[in-house]
Amino acid sequence: MKKYVFSFRLIISAFLLIMAFLTILYLSFNYVKINLRSNEVDKHFSGDFIQVVDAYKGSELHDLFQTRDGLSRMKTFYDTMKKEFDIYGVDNQDLYFIDSVKNFNYKEEFRADYETELYNPNEVTPPLMSIQLDQNSFNYFDLDECIFSGKTFSREDFDYVVGKEVPIILGYEYSEVATLGSRVQLLYLSQKIDAVVVGILVPNTSIVFNDEIVFLDRKILLPFFELSDSQMCSIVGDFANYLYTQKNWFYIKISETESLQYYINVVDKLNHELNLRYLINGTMTREGINNIGKVIDIHKSILYILGITFVLIVVLAFCFINIWSYIQFKALYRAYFLCGYSKKKIKRKVSVRIFLLTSISLCLSLIIYILLRNTLTIESIIITLIAWGCITFFSVVILSIFISYYNIINSKK
Repeated sequence: MKKYVFSFRLIISAFLLIMAFLTILYLSFNYVKINLRSNEVDKHFSGDFIQVVDAYKGSELHDLFQTRDGLSRMKTFYDTMKKEFDIYGVDNQDLYFIDSVKNFNYKEEFRADYETELYNPNEVTPPLMSIQLDQNSFNYFDLDECIFSGKTFSREDFDYVVGKEVPIILGYEYSEVATLGSRVQLLYLSQKIDAVVVGILVPNTSIVFNDEIVFLDRKILLPFFELSDSQMCSIVGDFANYLYTQKNWFYIKISETESLQYYINVVDKLNHELNLRYLINGTMTREGINNIGKVIDIHKSILYILGITFVLIVVLAFCFINIWSYIQFKALYRAYFLCGYSKKKIKRKVSVRIFLLTSISLCLSLIIYILLRNTLTIESIIITLIAWGCITFFSVVILSIFISYYNIINSKK
């Protein structure tokens, strides 16, 4: 009997050690992989940037649009600053859904007004969360390295052409309701556009600007367009006015050799020449952004430690359930033999019982974890744990059946 107990404990101990090692190894590899691909809080507009904003109030901006050369002066301001400095454009801009042309859909939580007082489930043109980035910003955030499937934007995609199909890249959660090549009609800055899905981002892709971490899983990415002089002439309506109102809120990457006053003087000089009103919005603090990043990293580390603990608890629960069930039912096994049950029939009963016990245990543990899904909001951890839980489940089933068969043979002896 002592020899049997020793063998049983040895098998369980070896199994737990192997599972613990493989679990840690797997989750560590996945952690590194996700961090390399998801671009989480590793690039941001911080103390190396200053922002240019306009100083117009109320109807003053509308009055500027009404002047004969108002738009031309705004574009000249932008083009001059772009030649003088490295400027970056990024802005939240809702896109209004008009119609699905091909295989495009969205969830209600993708709407910009979701869970707000403005939310109307019967809205004819619901606003979808989106963000527009110029080529400098797209490259700065390394978003071309965060493509899960499809492709990134090309240089030509940032040039607006009337009637041309607009490429869009979707956040990861859109992969459940849209595919590469999906087409949709959207309203963008009063202009109706035909858009095609060219790429989907990896989970948890995020950027930081305006002191805010912006996760892109539920957003649509589109180019922050440039307009040529010829395209300006062919555009009807206020689209160009709205576009350059937004484009002239941009970031400047500052030089270590220049003072803040230098940039203020450049903007003031252009204001005087073009009769415009723009100003420097000061600097953003690096310390605050870095602190946010550290908090995110700490939370992620805690979640992965909890994830490893969760998987090991599941493994232990499976093993102890089967140990307990053997102790409780070993007398029953002997009774089965005495009553003439064949070994094959008993093995089948044992296999069904073990399968049910382990299935119930795994389902309960996964249900608990899925209930925490909205709190954790990091989909990759859940996917990892579910995948590893399934592997654990089948491993434990095989081990449990092996041990139970051994117990049946031992009980018969």
